[in-house]
Amino acid sequence: RTARTSAAVRTDRRRSDLLTQGHRRHRWRWILGGVVVVLLLTPLWLPLLTRIFEPAIRREVLAIAQDLLEPEVTVGELVYEFPLGVRIKDLKLVADADSDRATTILDAPAVDIVLDRLPIFGGAIVFRDFRLHQVTTTFLSSQDGSIVGWENLLTGSDDVGEDDRPISEIFSIDRIDVDDLTVVYEIEGNPNRMVLDQLSFEIDSRGKKGGTSIDLGRGPGWYEIDTELKRPDLDRKSTRL
Repeated sequence: RTARTSAAVRTDRRRSDLLTQGHRRHRWRWILGGVVVVLLLTPLWLPLLTRIFEPAIRREVLAIAQDLLEPEVTVGELVYEFPLGVRIKDLKLVADADSDRATTILDAPAVDIVLDRLPIFGGAIVFRDFRLHQVTTTFLSSQDGSIVGWENLLTGSDDVGEDDRPISEIFSIDRIDVDDLTVVYEIEGNPNRMVLDQLSFEIDSRGKKGGTSIDLGRGPGWYEIDTELKRPDLDRKSTRL
């Protein structure tokens, strides 16, 4: 009976030691995991993460713009800001860039983009917010009455590049916000032009219900789009489509 009691005590101690070791290993895993998370979130790592993701994000954002838009897209600088920010300097759309009639139809010195998710993981590229500052748009009416660059703004194809998916499954914008917008209207051959400045313009495809609304371009059906146009000396104009 004494031998059995001693064996039972040794067995209990062994079990206790194994449980203690298991708890220690589990605790160290949590500690190491916490250390890794802290290191990843510390500002010292942000430049490294930015350098890792920036080339892919730059490539995806510029590629979608060049594939979707007929005018030439030029960018002075594109900077990725971890985790979901993109800042563009000197964004321009140039119509008929390869001819002597080259016209800059949009000039945006500063553009801020907030992505819905990182495009490097696949899926549609979604701009949660697309903000343009101090924008100048030019509407040049040609001799035949067409507006240079704007009537054929999109490529006219439902497919982008070699991708056979519709555009709505590749790219969408939740909200567009333009502040300090200047609209210039010119007639070809006429030295006079009309200018309307200090405009603010907003398009929100998320609608008043926010995330519960169907986002424009993400699926079939009806879409709720809120728009608002403001100017200091004019009444605010808003509508819902």
